[in-house]
Amino acid sequence: MIFGPTPTQIALSGSWDASPLLSGEFGELLIYGEPQGLRLEMRGSYFGDPPPEEPPGSTAQLWQFEVLELFLLGSEQHYLELEFSPHGHYLALLLHGERNLCSEGHSLQYQARIQGDEWFAQAQIPSQLLPLGLNAMNFYGIHGQAEERRYLAWKPPLGDKPDFHRLESFGAIESAG
Repeated sequence: MIFGPTPTQIALSGSWDASPLLSGEFGELLIYGEPQGLRLEMRGSYFGDPPPEEPPGSTAQLWQFEVLELFLLGSEQHYLELEFSPHGHYLALLLHGERNLCSEGHSLQYQARIQGDEWFAQAQIPSQLLPLGLNAMNFYGIHGQAEERRYLAWKPPLGDKPDFHRLESFGAIESAG
């Protein structure tokens, strides 16, 4: 496994267009490789956006809410998109090629808690969800409503609008730590 017991740490570095983070914006991720898959530990700014109406758990279209997202890319453009909210909602999507959905609604172990203006979360990602030949990733954050919506990234995808599925913008995993 490319990830090991010593965590790989990444953090949001700016907006999707490489502009700097605003005061109070941050998101950090620790990735631990374990025999059964990956353990993720996240910490981010909490902006108080409304939660989804659904109960916590796997939630479709979660990117429309306040989230942190991790994309893991393997060989032949197979990738896993993971989305996590501060309210206990998550989403796991398997894709092949940009935006070509293969499967969704995967069950994960996920816990989140809000503490003041920050939130903390842990997730277990089973190894069967991980794409073969794992080699690149990106980490994102979304928050805000309407014109105040912000799209943040570890490796900015650039372009004329926010697009987290620009696989060529992902960072090599070995350079992440």
